[in-house]
Amino acid sequence: MEYTTLNQTRHAVKAFTDEKISTDVMKEIITQATLAPSAFNIQSWHFVIVESQDKIKALSQEGKFKNQPQIENAGGVILIFSDTALAQRSKEIAQTAGNEMPESLSEIFVTRYAEMFN
Repeated sequence: MEYTTLNQTRHAVKAFTDEKISTDVMKEIITQATLAPSAFNIQSWHFVIVESQDKIKALSQEGKFKNQPQIENAGGVILIFSDTALAQRSKEIAQTAGNEMPESLSEIFVTRYAEMFN
């Protein structure tokens, strides 16, 4: 399907059946999601697949989600986590690289990247 067609025909799903989504399908969704660009290709995301109805229900009740009924009735849930420690990690990368990284690049990791991710 061409992107334009996909974009023009997309829609939000607000109601779900109790049909389970296969693990393979959810893994494919994650694979496609990881193709999205990220700043400096950092790819600071982590994914968790939740398939157990008990865990999905507990998850929906734990948070204060406006779409709680949608979550509770979903056939599977993919949680997306972001690495919030990128600023510190960029400094650690520069320190770990030591003499292997040119000083100019090390400076970028220590200052510019750290400022961008704070």
